[in-house]
Amino acid sequence: MQKISEYTDPENWVHHIPYILPQGRTVWWNPSQKADDELVEDEEEEDEEKEQPEEPEPETGPSLLSAISADEKVNGFPAWSLRLTSNLVPQYAAALASSNLWPGAHAVAYKKTFDNVYIGWGLKYSAVPFNPELPPPVQEEFPAGPDITETTDPMVEQEEALRKAQEEAQEAMEGEGGT
Repeated sequence: MQKISEYTDPENWVHHIPYILPQGRTVWWNPSQKADDELVEDEEEEDEEKEQPEEPEPETGPSLLSAISADEKVNGFPAWSLRLTSNLVPQYAAALASSNLWPGAHAVAYKKTFDNVYIGWGLKYSAVPFNPELPPPVQEEFPAGPDITETTDPMVEQEEALRKAQEEAQEAMEGEGGT
């Protein structure tokens, strides 16, 4: 059995599950590859379009059981930080491997037991912190003015007086125009 302090060496840690590719999958999928039924329908279109788009380069990750020391660096730092959980009592300490690429991803080893845990936001490390764009300022409802300002409804007597005034003005206009 290895001493727990040997687990702080990156050569003693390996990838035991498939790597998550930038595409978000563990097995690369070619997005430009068409299904068989699409190929039959598109054969006529292919005759018209002789120019084919470039095939994307397949994405690959580290192979299984490759040492984590071979992983790409993250802003000049190793991809993994390795340490013991306690320097005071190393005989009871566990080894901890923390990902610098995926903050929150940790692997713990104690004697013959290993466990993985992820506690994070699901975002890769970025030197520039994520700051969403601020929303635009709140719009005003309506400009204030006499055409838009609400007034109280007139009383019935006021409406009748207005109607009589309008009728008299109408009659006066007809009387002047008729003479």
